[in-house]
Amino acid sequence: LTVTPRRSLDHFVIEATTNYPDPSATDPPSVIGGSDRWATAELRADWHPVEAVRVDVGTTAQLHYAEERTSSTTLPELASFMGSHYQRVNSWLLVEYRLLPSLTLQGGVTLSNHSLFPSRLTPKAAAVWQPTGEDTVKLVWSNGFRPPTLLETLYHDNVTYLANPDLQPETVTSLEAAYEHRFGGTASVGVNGFW
Repeated sequence: LTVTPRRSLDHFVIEATTNYPDPSATDPPSVIGGSDRWATAELRADWHPVEAVRVDVGTTAQLHYAEERTSSTTLPELASFMGSHYQRVNSWLLVEYRLLPSLTLQGGVTLSNHSLFPSRLTPKAAAVWQPTGEDTVKLVWSNGFRPPTLLETLYHDNVTYLANPDLQPETVTSLEAAYEHRFGGTASVGVNGFW
């Protein structure tokens, strides 16, 4: 059993100027800036109760404060500010089971909680078959999502952007099959299909 704690503090800042609507202007009429500050705490455990089984379980929590601001010397109606606190908590469980010396099965699930969007449960499953030391066959099924960004949901100005707080996360379900043959330690050839 290996238990790993982690914590971090991050700060991201961006600034941009635009010469909209006059590209030849010497003084940029519009200044756009934004930042995201967040604290992260994570705890994960990697457990091998028997030789054929591995369990990976953990939780990552993040506390964010993000803001975006726009000012303009020539278009005062562009001026806007958006600031938001939000939290993200992701918890996961992955179980790997070596059914045969040549066949490994994996199953996992992730629970994602976001304070601005509905919670999501995303399962995953995989099988890895190695009939010989040179050949590997993989079959992977997974489910995932991407929540909208704060810019996509909350930011608005009076000219070019409208807030859309009703946006829902994008979702994806995928299936992948792959085969690889290795020629010693010097070369390999593979083929895969993805849906």
